[in-house]
Amino acid sequence: MIFAGAYPGTSAYINPTGICYDSVGVYDVTLIATSTGGLTDTLILKNYIHVLATPPNPIISLSVDTLISSIDPTYTSYQWYLGTTAIPGETNLTF
Repeated sequence: MIFAGAYPGTSAYINPTGICYDSVGVYDVTLIATSTGGLTDTLILKNYIHVLATPPNPIISLSVDTLISSIDPTYTSYQWYLGTTAIPGETNLTF
């Protein structure tokens, strides 16, 4: 596979991992398959990978005994943590 604009830019694995993009944008992926007899075929997946900007860190405030995360339209979900451990079921704007 060829990942234009990424590093590494190629992979021979069926399910590649560790492909990274430095820039926000839309990228094509090219798959080249080769048979044991040496025949090849190429498939180009146009605009297949969409790299989005990293959302800003939320602002956390305290109101009496409740923690409140800032509301940002780019946030689609929440997860509260105690240290590095996710708190089960705590996926709301407040905790």
